[in-house]
Amino acid sequence: MADSQQDEQSKDAAVQSENETEVSTAEQAAEDAASPDFEVSDLTTARNVPAGPDRRQYIRRTFRSTAYLVFPQRDPIPVQTFDISLGGVGIVAPVNPPPKTECDILLNIPSGSSSLTKMQVPSQVMHSVFSSSENGFKVGFRFTTMPQGLTAAILRFMRT
Repeated sequence: MADSQQDEQSKDAAVQSENETEVSTAEQAAEDAASPDFEVSDLTTARNVPAGPDRRQYIRRTFRSTAYLVFPQRDPIPVQTFDISLGGVGIVAPVNPPPKTECDILLNIPSGSSSLTKMQVPSQVMHSVFSSSENGFKVGFRFTTMPQGLTAAILRFMRT
């Protein structure tokens, strides 16, 4: 009889120890989530470290202009740009092109007080999401080829 009581007590102690371990692990996880392993200042430099296919690598600047998407055997589709970088452009479009879709984008990049640099740029869709506030699809494009003069035109625009 004493042996069975000892067995019961051992089992109870093991269960209690296991429960304490689970609680301790849960508490530790909560603490870890509440105190991340990075400082707030790290958030500003994290964007410079590529971590995936859609990770932004370039500084972006607001860029409001009419542009056109050019797909093979279709009329150009007018869109509104909202930002630009050396790596790509963000637009609002009435269509939802799937990721990895390739097309050309006709851009008019301001290059002085009243002049524009017109460029046709081969690009690829990186992401697309509907925006009710913009009444269209916000589409992120990556430039797949940098035509001669594009880098200089974007840098001039970004300096103004």
